[in-house]
Formats: sequence, structure tokens, C-alpha cells
Amino acid sequence: MWCLVSQPNSVIIEVEVDPKAKGQECLEKVCSCLGISNESDYFGLKYHSVKAPDVWLNLRNPIERQGVAGVPPYRFCLRVKFWVPPHLLLQDTTRHQFYLHARLDLLEGRLKVESAETGSRLVALIAQAEC
Repeated sequence: MWCLVSQPNSVIIEVEVDPKAKGQECLEKVCSCLGISNESDYFGLKYHSVKAPDVWLNLRNPIERQGVAGVPPYRFCLRVKFWVPPHLLLQDTTRHQFYLHARLDLLEGRLKVESAETGSRLVALIAQAEC
């Protein structure tokens, strides 16, 4: 069964898992493709269910028993589940995924900025990172 996993920058990763695979297998394959296998514990997969717009995939349960909307290929979003201070991240690729998620949260209004000065600083850092 195919799973389509969207990164925070909207790049899609296609992974193939067994139809009875658990969520952990899908996450491990995605993290392996991105080169962040050593720090995969910080990440999770979100999906849209019939009951709620954003639900974390339970990594211990089979994918097809979790109420994922639609038929295969299933669609998930790779997101940071556990935020840690940047100095604890070992790999640049993991840092980059954290950056992409923070940037997406800022753009979509989920990350609130206290003051105009802080907002200006964040925008400057994002511009600097994307050059």
C-alpha cells in the first residue's frame, strides 16, 4: 500500500508499506528517505479523519484501522511532535525539518508573535535562511 507524506514545505514523499503495517513503519521509511532516522522520535504523522481535521497517527496501531479518510494511497503530513532546543539536535537535516515546520506554523498563524520587533526578527531570520 502506498502512503503519500507531505513535508512542511509541501514536498511529497511516497513510501510503500505492507497493508497491515503499523504507523511506525511508515514514519521510519519517511525519516530514512530524509536522512533523519537517528532523530525520528521527534516527529509524527498527522492525517485528516472523519471525526477531526488533524489527528496524530498512532504509531503502534495498524494504519488502516485508524480511521484515515479515503482509500489508499493514504495521505499524511510529517510534523514535529516533540519540540526540543536546537542545540540538542544532532543533524542538520533534522534542524531543517524543525525550521520548515516552524515557518509553516508562522505562515498559517499557529505561531503567535508577541511584538512587532519579534515578528520583524523572525521574518529577517527566515529570509536569511532561504538565501
